[in-house]
Amino acid sequence: MQLRIPQTLSSITIWLLVGYMLSGIIKNALLLFDIQAGFDLTLVLALLIILFGSLMWMRRGFAIKVERLNLMLLVLFALLITWMSISMVYSNSEWYKYAKFFGFCTGVFLVLIPLFFDTLNLSLYSRVYTYLTLFGSWFYIFVMTRYELFEFFFEVKDMYLYFGKMLGTGTILLVFGWRRVLHWSRSKAYLIIFCCILTLLALGARGPFIFFVAVCIVGLFIQLLVGNSERVKPRQSSGRVLTLVLGIVALLGTVMLITFSDDLLQLILRSFNRYVVLFEFLDISSESDGGKSIDNRVQFIQHTFYGIFESGYSFLFGNGFGSFGMDFLGYEAELYPHNLFLEAWYEMGVIGFLLLFGILTLAIWQLTKSPIGFIMIPAVSFELLNFLKSGSFADTRTLFLLITLGLGFSKHQLGLHNETDYEPHKETYERSE
Repeated sequence: MQLRIPQTLSSITIWLLVGYMLSGIIKNALLLFDIQAGFDLTLVLALLIILFGSLMWMRRGFAIKVERLNLMLLVLFALLITWMSISMVYSNSEWYKYAKFFGFCTGVFLVLIPLFFDTLNLSLYSRVYTYLTLFGSWFYIFVMTRYELFEFFFEVKDMYLYFGKMLGTGTILLVFGWRRVLHWSRSKAYLIIFCCILTLLALGARGPFIFFVAVCIVGLFIQLLVGNSERVKPRQSSGRVLTLVLGIVALLGTVMLITFSDDLLQLILRSFNRYVVLFEFLDISSESDGGKSIDNRVQFIQHTFYGIFESGYSFLFGNGFGSFGMDFLGYEAELYPHNLFLEAWYEMGVIGFLLLFGILTLAIWQLTKSPIGFIMIPAVSFELLNFLKSGSFADTRTLFLLITLGLGFSKHQLGLHNETDYEPHKETYERSE
């Protein structure tokens, strides 16, 4: 069998990008078993992405194709990073500002790769990303039910929100793309989506689940009203893949129910109790404070608004990048307001807020013209909703990767072409014609 080098490079890059997105979770999973890699996994994956991205660039004759509006997006990113670095000068943070700045810049630099290479396979990315987060979530649930087996359990016990957010993103990619991108049969798509939704519920990540439901309802309703000009008939299932998936799910479910039915039941009850507490908080006649997480977020938001409007200087220029933790706690800490837009305004002033808002507005407007906007806009909307209640600038790589994946595929229908279709000499000749 002949090896198709360009397609292989593209597939490897997709796997590396997914690994880079999930590197934080992978490192925490290794920590459970007291495995110290001796190197920074995130940095290693970043370097490998640069390597394979460079090889893809060489295969294309060092050609770069960036549309004018995408170029404007790059300019806005450059301005935001410049202003971010300037705001670090008057930040009272000693070390967190550097770590946060490095994390943001590394993530932005790497996720811009799809803007230059519109041949990455969206179908492969959706499948790899969703499967890994789904199996990772199952492993996390297993850890939660048998936590006494793991010495470092308390180091990772609060990872449910990250799993919920990433699994929600992957599930939205399946909900809106199973027919036109993945070309799955209806039975296979419904089965896997159903498994993802049940897992999302069991995790107890309230925000990601509520946002997932909201995005699905609004997105599917809009698609129903607008209609699809290109309707693709669902592929009929041959039964083999469906039978295999059903068998694995049934086997795992049976083993978990028999082995630790009591612990699993307690976990599910705790997860659903989080939703009960949330609805009690929304009930104005109730005296519930919504739980510790909601109470902390309310305090963060109050402090953020006070810091923004404390003076004209803080309103315009902010309090310095990475300064929120020091201002709120009085000592250096990796703390943030749990709202990306308020974080930008608090730390970089209205200038930083407008730059971030401009980047996201331009990107979403561009995605409306992308041939895969029907799948990327719901995924980006889900990420943005989550950033209204959690997440920081250091965690934005998944959001920006979804944006650049959508913009990078604007030239190729559904992004399913591979690099073997690219002939730079032929393209040059056609332009000259």
